Amino acid sequence: MKEDTLRLLISIFFGLIAGFLSFIASGSPKKDPIGVFIVIGMFYICKFVFKKIGLEVKDKSAVESFFTILISWYFFWTIFLNF
Repeated sequence: MKEDTLRLLISIFFGLIAGFLSFIASGSPKKDPIGVFIVIGMFYICKFVFKKIGLEVKDKSAVESFFTILISWYFFWTIFLNF
């Protein structure tokens, strides 16, 4: 599997986990900043996982990964809140 595709899939997976943890932590759609802290924490965990499996994390790939985690976090959190 190509490195870019693997990096994308791992970022989406961490966005899913962050969305679920944000749903569990907040419980309702209120203004609670804990979700933002969760997604930032997941980004740093994701960077650690990239290094562990041997993927290079450069400036551009780090920004792409953060954006992918952020968008997928928001997407999955919205879906979880609608159930």
